[in-house]
Amino acid sequence: MADAHLSSRVLGDPPTDLSLTAQSQWNQISQHEKRFRGIIRGSGVGREYIEEVLSTARVNFYRHLRSNGPVSDSPIAYFTMVCKNASYDHLKGLAKKVESLVADSRSLLEDPERGLYIARSSADLVEDAEELQRGLKILKDAFTSHELTVWVLAEAYDLDSPTIAEHTGSTAGAVRQTLKRARDKLKHPKVKRKLFGYTLATD
Repeated sequence: MADAHLSSRVLGDPPTDLSLTAQSQWNQISQHEKRFRGIIRGSGVGREYIEEVLSTARVNFYRHLRSNGPVSDSPIAYFTMVCKNASYDHLKGLAKKVESLVADSRSLLEDPERGLYIARSSADLVEDAEELQRGLKILKDAFTSHELTVWVLAEAYDLDSPTIAEHTGSTAGAVRQTLKRARDKLKHPKVKRKLFGYTLATD
């Protein structure tokens, strides 16, 4: 079944194609969005991605209500589970994306979906592919693959150490040590000189 005008419904307009009970449940979860934002953030999602994950959770809940009717449990408890699942899927996807980026020596430090790039300054996007490749090569030369993966997840996607650990098969303590090593390496005069003028930016 096509999701006609789904985005407008999920982003604010009340759905009109649900049963009365399902509509009531939708309204219940809509009244507690602050609570659900806290649940998503508590799941480890970076602050700038909370609305994106909440939107995904609302789409999933709406589809369930439309296809299966009202939930038998508490809608608050059910939507809490939906938010946690959406958060987990988001974080797992980020970890895979960053690991793939780090593993591919031909790739650029660039994520077209989120506007991740190496820039000469916070204001100027480096357009030249050679500049981007140079920046990524400097980072890859300075870090191990694991350090670069952990560093990008922390610095670009605002993930905390326990969340990074969960999605990289490590421990929070090991992640903190890895981040410290990576940040210490960035302070080395030789690396700082090579990276002069570069910054990691997301939009």
